[in-house]
Amino acid sequence: MELPVFLQLRQAAIALASGLAAALVYDALAVLRSATRLRVLPDLAFCAFLAAMYFYLGLEVGGGRLRLFMLVFIFLGMWGYFGLSRGKMRRLFYKIFTLFVKIVSVIKKLFEKLIEKLKKYGKILKKLFKNLWKRCILYSENGTVDTNGSGVVAVQGITPRFNRHLPKLKDGGQEHEA
Repeated sequence: MELPVFLQLRQAAIALASGLAAALVYDALAVLRSATRLRVLPDLAFCAFLAAMYFYLGLEVGGGRLRLFMLVFIFLGMWGYFGLSRGKMRRLFYKIFTLFVKIVSVIKKLFEKLIEKLKKYGKILKKLFKNLWKRCILYSENGTVDTNGSGVVAVQGITPRFNRHLPKLKDGGQEHEA
C-alpha cells in the first residue's frame, strides 16, 4: 500500500521532534543522575518514556506501524540535539535542578519551624481543652443519652435542640394511634 507524500512528511517531522524530545529528556535525567545518588531510577524513567513514545508513534502517527524511516528520523533528531545544543541545555538543566533543590530545602526548613511551634502550642492547647472532652455527651433525637453513637454531640449544661423544623404536638408530645 502506498502512502501519500504529505503523510510521510508529517510522520517524519513528528519522528524528528520526538527524537529531539527524547534527547532532551535524556539530558534532564542525566543531570538528575549525576547530581544525586539515584542511578537506576532515571534510567528506568527514560526507558519508560522511550517505550511510550515508540508506542505512540507506531500506533497513532504511523497508523499501527512503526516504519523504518520514522526510526531514522528519531535518531536524526537525537543526533541533532546532541551535536548542537547538548552543553547549553545541560547547564540550563543543572541550574534549574539546583534552584529546585534550594526551594525544597527552604520549604523543608519552614515546615520544621512550623512543626516546632505546633509542638510548643500543642502542649498549651492540650492543657486548655483537657476537660472539654469530658463534657461532651452524645444525645439521641429524643433527648436521652445515646449509647450506640448514632446521635449528635452536645456539651453538658447546654440543652440540645432537636427537630426544630417539626411542629409541637397538641397533647404534650405524645402520639396516639387511630
